[in-house]
Amino acid sequence: MDLYFMVFDMPDYSQSEHLILDGYNLIHAIPEVRDAMRSYGITVARERFQELTLCLHDPGKVRLTIVYDGQGGKIDVDQPIPDDPGYAIVYSPSGVSADEVIERLVTNADAPDRILVATKDHAIAQTFAASGAFALTPDELMDRIQRVTSVQRRVLQGKRAQNRSDWSINPFNT
Repeated sequence: MDLYFMVFDMPDYSQSEHLILDGYNLIHAIPEVRDAMRSYGITVARERFQELTLCLHDPGKVRLTIVYDGQGGKIDVDQPIPDDPGYAIVYSPSGVSADEVIERLVTNADAPDRILVATKDHAIAQTFAASGAFALTPDELMDRIQRVTSVQRRVLQGKRAQNRSDWSINPFNT
């Protein structure tokens, strides 16, 4: 088991490979993102939410999909990181809720027990759980984000210390 999963003292999500986020639902549930929406609008809130959650995908072990209610005639899938199918932003078609898209993703999955769905909607979470997926509350999602960023900070600090050690001679001191 790699460091990414060993660091977390959580329910056994270690086998989860796909984290699906109920986008607008979580935007309204996370105070800092909700405040950004109130101050700057929904586009900024979506960008802030995506920046906040991207760290969950960055270590490379979690496929991350953010699902938003859309307004177009068909489903719209954006893959913001070129050549990385493990991170997608999905907008549902008009008349189809994000919850319905998430339910289809879980239902159609080969291994729903390897899916983790984050939402504040308890009824929807129970539906996903009945299909075999794990449910994650907004607070649990934020805890996970804080733990990942803490690990990333420690790794970066270690790398900086190593670099300082490796670069012991300052070429600018003459």
